[in-house]
Amino acid sequence: MRLMGCMIGNSGALGDEEREQRKVNKQIEEQLQKDKQLLRATHRLLLLGAGESGKSTIVKQMRILHINGFNEKEKKEKMCDIRRNIRDSIQVILHAMGEIDPPVQLDDPANQPSRDYLLTVATAPDFDYPQIFYDHVIKCWNDKGVQSCFERSNEYQLIDCAKYFLDKVADIRQNDYNPSEQDILRCRVMTTGIFETKFEVDKVRFHMFDVGGQRDERRKWIQCFNDVTAIIFVCASSSYNLVLWEDATQNRLKESLALFKNIWNNRWLKTISVILFLNKQDLLAEKIRAGRHKLETYFPEFANYQVPAEAANLEASENPEVVKAKYFIRGEFLRISTAAGDGRHHCYPHFTCAVDTENIRRVFNDCRDIIQRIHLRQYELLMKRQGSGPTGGDDMYRNGGKRPRSDSFAAALDAGKFECRVLIQTRSAGAVIGKGGDNIKRLREEFEATLSVPDRNTPERVLTIVAEADKIVKVVEDLLGRLNDDREKKGDNDLRLLVHQSHAGAIIGRGGARIKEFREETGVTLKVFSQCCPQSTDRIVQFSGAGTDKVAAAMGKVIEYIKNIPVKGVQRPYDPINYDPYYTNEYGGYAGMTREGAPAPGSQFPMGTPSGPRPGDPMMRGDMGGGMPMGYPGIRPPPSYMPGPPGRPPMPPMGPPGAYPGAYGATQSTQVTIPNELGGTIIGKGGERINRIREESGAQVVVDPAHGNDERIITITGTPAQIQQAQYLLQECVRSSPAGRRYLNDQH
Repeated sequence: MRLMGCMIGNSGALGDEEREQRKVNKQIEEQLQKDKQLLRATHRLLLLGAGESGKSTIVKQMRILHINGFNEKEKKEKMCDIRRNIRDSIQVILHAMGEIDPPVQLDDPANQPSRDYLLTVATAPDFDYPQIFYDHVIKCWNDKGVQSCFERSNEYQLIDCAKYFLDKVADIRQNDYNPSEQDILRCRVMTTGIFETKFEVDKVRFHMFDVGGQRDERRKWIQCFNDVTAIIFVCASSSYNLVLWEDATQNRLKESLALFKNIWNNRWLKTISVILFLNKQDLLAEKIRAGRHKLETYFPEFANYQVPAEAANLEASENPEVVKAKYFIRGEFLRISTAAGDGRHHCYPHFTCAVDTENIRRVFNDCRDIIQRIHLRQYELLMKRQGSGPTGGDDMYRNGGKRPRSDSFAAALDAGKFECRVLIQTRSAGAVIGKGGDNIKRLREEFEATLSVPDRNTPERVLTIVAEADKIVKVVEDLLGRLNDDREKKGDNDLRLLVHQSHAGAIIGRGGARIKEFREETGVTLKVFSQCCPQSTDRIVQFSGAGTDKVAAAMGKVIEYIKNIPVKGVQRPYDPINYDPYYTNEYGGYAGMTREGAPAPGSQFPMGTPSGPRPGDPMMRGDMGGGMPMGYPGIRPPPSYMPGPPGRPPMPPMGPPGAYPGAYGATQSTQVTIPNELGGTIIGKGGERINRIREESGAQVVVDPAHGNDERIITITGTPAQIQQAQYLLQECVRSSPAGRRYLNDQH
């Protein structure tokens, strides 16, 4: 009887818990419905364009016009960036005086001490901008020789705001200086990563996404393409006589045109219209009026260009040459959009000056109607598709029930070119670059390739090569000897290629048949590491053998095989900033010291310990259904099969690494476990933290009750991107809390 009473009592308790859980789930479902309605009413704008086009200035204008501008604290914080702009600008000009051909001398030799100070003392990393610094800047800036060098700034790289701030040094040096909105708009800070700005105009919500325009930042763009209402493509019209910061052989305006063409013709963007901002019209007008840099020198076809009659009438008060220049550049972009247009997306050009608040106000007001029409067209199209597809309401199964192909690994944005990423040791990076950059420049010119080796204070870096597939093989063959100068066995060459995890499976083949074929055909040893690189979806394919030509050719065969195979699942390229010294054996990384000689750091956050569970152990790592390994102590996937909580069916086994459970946008679920002691850390007071994770990720996140176990199960439901974001936020929640840090420290 006592036993029966206990069973009845426990059953009642479990029933209460189940009812409470159902109540919570119902509330979550209601909130998800509200979120969907909110998302449907939100216009998502993606800012794209080459570097230095003025995208970030557009974002600042949105803050000024629609989010109450910048508060006093933010203005004070911008003072450091403004001072840095002044220092960098004057140093670049003074250094260029001896580099341009013919060189330029100071007009007044008495200013030489000021020049020396600015090129030596003022370069210190911890420079604190004393008053004497501004004295030297004013002396040099007023020198006629320096002004002469500034007028030739197209021959070297100089930020657009240089003259603006150098003319204002006398004001900026004052102790009570407070940056104006115009100062903040002009201030230059390079954009890296993705920045989202939310604002409302007449009760209409806008989310604007700004991503870096430099070549090495563009791979991040794909992360923002989902549910985009319109693309705002920003072009610096005044850049017709300038070259890229990252490639001195490429004209900036031509790069912008090529980038626009790739975006316009990208098959995944065929239904997204483009609002074209022909920016920096003020600088364009100054250059054309000055007459020192003729547009026809860089674009010979400009000489015979005829201004449309309607344009001449609209711009009757403007300088005819300026009108001709602005409409010629506009015509170059429209020629691309009309040549490949199919009626599914449109190009809407506007002349803009991003630092002119009234101009941007007027242009954006014009664009609002366009954006609203685009949004309504998309919504109509979506409604027509509803009911015929899977969860998510898209037409993803319209091709005979098959999931549409994703962009192949070969295409990206550069038509006909392939992006190859190789993991190298940091100590080998100097050999790749060469003295003064001579080797990397030679490779770029000889093989018509783009190469980059971003600096990282870890034992390894990623060498990115963009070129035609056969030329990549030649570049790698050229570099292999330099990369393996310190190899232990003479004649052995080692190459580590980064591929998406879905491609890794294709390379291995069923039962290892494909990789065996590669080995037999090439005579080279191939190994595919089983774990993804830290915080990425990349796995390493290692090639080793005698003869640089054989190893490079083997890599070429692999590239040729995978380049037309679609990538499946989420893509997150490996960044060595997340390097994990305790995990190198599992993913195929390099162990060693940093460039400064200190022990190599772990990833940005702890990912394993020298003793105890290793990050590669099954209970510490695993694929989370969306292709992203969790890989952090404290949050991990549950065993592949476990009984569900009372009242629920058992949980199914998780898919294999690289599995893609659903098509783009389709809803799927995955589960992770956390130690019981971290349950409160993740939920937060009154559910504050877990609600924030739900809101920011858009995923449904349910933390199961403890049920007396040592661990709790978290179920995440949403699209692959939402699941990935929720996982990341859960990890951040653990790292940022005192309880989480204590737990992580205990694991070490």
